[in-house]
Amino acid sequence: MAPPPLDAGLAAPAPITDGGPAVPALDAGVALDAGPPAAAAGPGGNASLTGELRDPQNRAVPRVTVRLTRKEGTKLSDLVTLTAGEDGRFRAELLPEGGVIVEARAVGYQTKIVENVTLVSGETRHVDLVLVPGKRLEGRVVDDSGEPVAGAEVTAVPPAEDDSGDQVQQSKNDGRFAFEELGGGPFCLYARKAPYVDAESCNVRPGGELVLRMTRPGAIAGRVVRAVGAVPIPEFTVSVMPRAGANDSDMPTATKTFKSPTGDFKIDDLAAGAYTLTVRAENRLFGERSGIEVRGGETTSGLVLELGGQGRIVGSVVSSADGKPIEGAKIELLLGGRMGGGSKVVSDAQGRFELDNVSSGAHRVNVERTGFHPILLQSLGTAAVGGDAIVLRMRPKP
Repeated sequence: MAPPPLDAGLAAPAPITDGGPAVPALDAGVALDAGPPAAAAGPGGNASLTGELRDPQNRAVPRVTVRLTRKEGTKLSDLVTLTAGEDGRFRAELLPEGGVIVEARAVGYQTKIVENVTLVSGETRHVDLVLVPGKRLEGRVVDDSGEPVAGAEVTAVPPAEDDSGDQVQQSKNDGRFAFEELGGGPFCLYARKAPYVDAESCNVRPGGELVLRMTRPGAIAGRVVRAVGAVPIPEFTVSVMPRAGANDSDMPTATKTFKSPTGDFKIDDLAAGAYTLTVRAENRLFGERSGIEVRGGETTSGLVLELGGQGRIVGSVVSSADGKPIEGAKIELLLGGRMGGGSKVVSDAQGRFELDNVSSGAHRVNVERTGFHPILLQSLGTAAVGGDAIVLRMRPKP
């Protein structure tokens, strides 16, 4: 039995457009049927998708690469990739139902992406895509002396509202690069190649020529010694941090442990700028130097960092309740702010303690013992450094 005829009043689903520039209506004298569109089969299913690719003047864009994908969680899964015909038309069949992403790429045009195209089993959906001619952005990658840098990876990152994605190229032997199929921007461009420091330039629009200047890394070299007698410290850890305000992060740019009988060290691969250098060694020795300037391609050398000092803090810890000595109290000299750490000792049976290698100036001292309230001395002045005994009174806990 033959199926009933379709209701002439039933409207077909409206085609999906990309929301791009308005395209002039086709002239009535233009034949639409130029033969079947370029077709490809998907992974399986009963849905189909057709499409037509034209420029803003309504001319067919031939041989466009069309890729259909769908989101699966945070990843994209490929369904099918095909090439549109000379008339700019394509057809994909045997597709699963659900949402798909249509991506169209053609030489000389901006990449076009349409998301959330919903396919229904047993139906054919249609998309009309307008491909806009791309714009050119070119430039050069050079080092800090102006010489070309070949083989640098140059990435053009579009603004958030541009769905074409990042584009990546490598600079040629003369340092030149060119992106041919960009939107209007503005873009952020990044250049990367070891051992140079990465270069970047943002708010860049196509037109003109951009110069990305990559600086050669610098270094800091020096020696770590004890403040008493300038004896080299054979094992220590050096951390290098950009000067306060020079970087949004307060994490060290580089941290490295050295084992050197002469106390020598060198930190390489640093961008030009000002740094703070901190050093830690065994027995809680600590030192810091700020305002160290590094220039690209040069080593800032001759630094001598002295850990510890010539003074000492001596004293005793007693109970504030009865004045009896407290054995086993932990007394720690706090230094250096971010890195912390100074000498740490434990009081003996008579409650006595001694902190050696203490530099002159004001210090913070922390005292702890189970069963007592801790003590934090915020500013232990120089009067307590050099042999004058102090008495630390701890209040018992209830």
